[in-house]
Amino acid sequence: MMKINQIRYIFPCFLLLIANINPLLAQATEKIYMISEVETKPKYVGGETDFYQFLSQNVSNKVCFDADGNSIDKINILFTIEKDGAVSDICMNNKATADYNSCEKEQIKALELMPKWIPATRNGQPVRVQCRLPVRLHFN
Repeated sequence: MMKINQIRYIFPCFLLLIANINPLLAQATEKIYMISEVETKPKYVGGETDFYQFLSQNVSNKVCFDADGNSIDKINILFTIEKDGAVSDICMNNKATADYNSCEKEQIKALELMPKWIPATRNGQPVRVQCRLPVRLHFN
């Protein structure tokens, strides 16, 4: 049986744990809006040209192949821009992570390195928004 002193020690520790986890849980359960549902779309700092320049600088120009040996020239990227502008929930071509080819893995790495975006807004407040981005691969 626990003594009263042990409970007094455990309870404050439990409260600290809950206080640190609560913001993470709140963000994970907040609605993710579609682009059509927001007032202002998220923007990459520097604009679209800088976004594609960032990707091209952080992804190699090697030719990519799918599981059947066919070359890939287009990747569909699905990701979330968080309320603070961070990129999260990156998904490629609606596939399971284990099925990603090397090119898709490289795109994910590049997106994870990306600086924060200017977040989308709805009713004047920053909101989470899902983005879909087709990327055409060009090889040298």
